[in-house]
Amino acid sequence: MRTPSAAQVRSRILELCLARRTRQALDALLEWNISADESPGDWEVLARACLRQGDAETAALACTILMKAEHLHGDLAITHANRLVKQGMAGAAIRLLTAQFGDRPTNNAAKQALVRAWIEENPRVALDLFDAADDEPDLALLRVDTLRALDRLDEASSLIERLANRFPEDLRVLTRQARIEERTRNWAKAIGHWTRIMQDHPGQSTLARMKVMQLQARFELFEDAASSAAGLMWPKTADESVDLLTRIEVLQTALQSRAVRDLIIAAAAPAERGRHTPETWAQIMTMLLDSGHIGLAAWLTTQGLVFNAAAIELMQQARPLLGLSDLDLRNPAKAARITSPHVLLPALSDMARTQDNKAAADGKILLVNATLAAGGAERQFVLLVKSLLGAGLDPDRLIVALFSSADELGHGHFRVALEDLGVTIVNLQSQNASAPDLPPDYRRLLALMPRRLRADLLPLLGLCLKERPSVIHGWQDRSSIAAGLAGIMAGTPRIILTARNMQPNRRLLADGESYRGIYRMLCKAASVQMAANSEAGVRDYQAWLDLPEGTLSVLHNAIDTKAFPLLRTEPAGRGERPVRIVGVFRLAANKRPELWMRTVARLRARGRIKVQPKIVGSGPFLSEIEALKGELGLHDLVVAGNLSSAGAIYGDADILLLMSRVEGTPNVVIEAQCCGLAVAACDVGGVKEALMPGNLILPVDADPETAATLIEDWISGLDWSQQEANVLAVRNKYDVTKLADETLKLYRIDHAQVLV
Repeated sequence: MRTPSAAQVRSRILELCLARRTRQALDALLEWNISADESPGDWEVLARACLRQGDAETAALACTILMKAEHLHGDLAITHANRLVKQGMAGAAIRLLTAQFGDRPTNNAAKQALVRAWIEENPRVALDLFDAADDEPDLALLRVDTLRALDRLDEASSLIERLANRFPEDLRVLTRQARIEERTRNWAKAIGHWTRIMQDHPGQSTLARMKVMQLQARFELFEDAASSAAGLMWPKTADESVDLLTRIEVLQTALQSRAVRDLIIAAAAPAERGRHTPETWAQIMTMLLDSGHIGLAAWLTTQGLVFNAAAIELMQQARPLLGLSDLDLRNPAKAARITSPHVLLPALSDMARTQDNKAAADGKILLVNATLAAGGAERQFVLLVKSLLGAGLDPDRLIVALFSSADELGHGHFRVALEDLGVTIVNLQSQNASAPDLPPDYRRLLALMPRRLRADLLPLLGLCLKERPSVIHGWQDRSSIAAGLAGIMAGTPRIILTARNMQPNRRLLADGESYRGIYRMLCKAASVQMAANSEAGVRDYQAWLDLPEGTLSVLHNAIDTKAFPLLRTEPAGRGERPVRIVGVFRLAANKRPELWMRTVARLRARGRIKVQPKIVGSGPFLSEIEALKGELGLHDLVVAGNLSSAGAIYGDADILLLMSRVEGTPNVVIEAQCCGLAVAACDVGGVKEALMPGNLILPVDADPETAATLIEDWISGLDWSQQEANVLAVRNKYDVTKLADETLKLYRIDHAQVLV
C-alpha cells in the first residue's frame, strides 16, 4: 500500500479523530508506518484527541509510542506520567519527568506528578522536592501523603488539621484525615470521618461505606461488618450502583477468595467484559498480583483484555519459572488455583536444601520482630535480647531488625529499653527495598510474591546479604515468615522461627493459609527450627501444620524479677477492705472486656465479697467500656490506660482476672504471680501451664453468672500462704538465664564458647 503524504496523513487523522474513531486513527498510523521519530506531530494530535474524547486506552498507547521515541513533551508527558504511577510504574514516570523537566521542576503540574511518583518509589526523595513556600492546596496535600508514606504521622496530622481549617468541606482533606486516624489506630474517629464523607459527599458513599466495613472488621465487630458488606453488595435503591472493584474489595475483606474468583471469571466473559473500562481491568490485575492470585491474573492476559505493560511482563516471566502452560491457563478454574506464595514453594524448597551448619560462635545474630509496640510479645522480645547479653554475647554481634518503630503508630514503646542495651537496631522501612545482587530467578520469585510479603522480605533479605548473619531469628508469625524466607534465600546457617501465640487461623488472620504453606516448607529444611512459647502452642502449631510430634521446640517466656518484685503477700479483703481485682489487657474483642466487666458486676451484685475493679490497657473498645460502666453500675471502675512499671500495674491489686478468648502464654499471668497476686484466667492456650497451684482456671465458655460464682467460691477459700511458694516457682520456671540457655541451644551455639 502506498504511503500517503504528510498532508494526507494529517488530514485523515484529524478526520478520524473528529469522528471519534481514535483507535482507527492509531491503526492507520501503524499501517502507514508513520513513526513517532519522523512524525511526532501526528502522534501528538492523536494523543490529544483521545484525551479530549475520553479514550484513555488509545491515548496511553499513543503516549507510550511517543515516549519510546523520546518525543513526549509538556502536558502530555505529565498526563502520561500520572497514568504510569497509577499503573504501578513509578520508576518509568520518574525517568520521563526528569528527562523533560529536570530533577526539581519549576512547572507546578510536573512537580506534583514527580512527587506522586517518588512517593511510590522513595518518599524521602519526594519530601526533598518541597520548598518552604509550598502551601498551595494540591502541593500541601501531597506533602501530607509524603509524610504518611514515611510514617511521620504527627507532622501529617498537624498539617492536615491546618488544611481542614482552611478547607473544611474539601473531600481530599476529609479522606486524608480519616486515613491518618486509621494508621494511628484511632479507628472510632476514622469511622466518624468516613461516616461524615458518606453523608456529605454522595459521590464517595461507596468508598466511605467500604472503609467503615473494613474498620468494623478490624474492631472485630463482625456482625456490623457483615451488615455493611450486605449493604454494599446489594444496595437498597436502584440509584446506588455497585461497581466491580467494590464487589471484589468487599469479598476480599470478608476473606471470600472463591467468590472473588467466580466474580472475576464471570465479569471477564465475552458478553460482560465490555461493561468495565480498561482502567478497571488494570486495577483488577494489580489487585490480583498484590494478593497473590497470579494464575487468575495470567488467565486474564489470555482473554484479549488490555493491561499495563508491567503486569504483562511479569506474567511472561512467570510462565517458565512456574511451569505455566497454555493448557493450565485455558481453564479459569484451574488457573485460579495457581496462587502465590504456594506455587513458589517448590522453587523455595530447592533453595532450602542446604547443609545444616552449626552457627559460628562469633557470627552475627539477626533478631527480627514487627514492632516494639506495648505488648507482651514485644516485652519478651526485649527480654530475649537482654538475656542473650547476660549470657555473655557481645552487643556488637546482635542486630535487631524491625518492620516499623514509628512512635506515631505506637510501634516504639520499648525502643528506649532496647537502645539502652547497646545493640544495633535497624528500621527496615528505611532500608533500600531493592536487592540488586540477587540472581534473576530470585528477583522473579520476589516479584511474584504477594505485595505485603514482598514488602517485608525485600529489605530484610537485603540486610541478610549485607550482614551475612550466622543466625536469623524471627519473633511472631509475620516476622518468622519473612525471616525464614530471607534466611533460606541468603543461605543463613541457622534459622529460628518462634511463634508467640496460637496458630494464625484461630486469630482470624487473612494470611493464615499462606503462612501454613510457607511454614510447612520451611520446617522441612535442615537449617530451620521452629518453636512456640508453651506446650499448648507447640501442639496447636504441629496439628495445624500436620507435623510429627516433637517437630517444634518450647522456648518458654521469661520474667525480669527486678522489674516485677514481690508486691503482695497478705490476704485479700481483710476486714472492710475490698478485694482489688485488676484486668491487664488490650481493649479489643479477643480480650473480651465486656465479659470481664459483666463478671465483675455479677460478683459485686452477689454481695458476699466487696470488689474494687481496675483495668490497665488501651485499645479500640475504650468508648464502649466507658459506656458500659454506667449500664452495669461500675462507676468506680478505673480504666488506667497503658502503664509501664509493675508497681503502677499490680501494686494496688490482689487478684488478676483475665478472660481472653485466645492466648499463648500470657505475660500478665506470669508477672502477676511474680508480684504475689492470685490469678483467675480462662483455660486457653498456655494459661494452665503458666498458673501455679491454688489459682483458678475458668471455663473459656463461662457466662458472667457462672464465672462470678466460681470466682466467689475461690476467693472465699483462697490459701494466701501458698503465694510465696508460687512466687518462687514462677520465677524458677520463667528464669531469664533459662531463656538464654534454651535460645543458644536452638542457635546451636555452645554456651561455653560464648564466654571465651
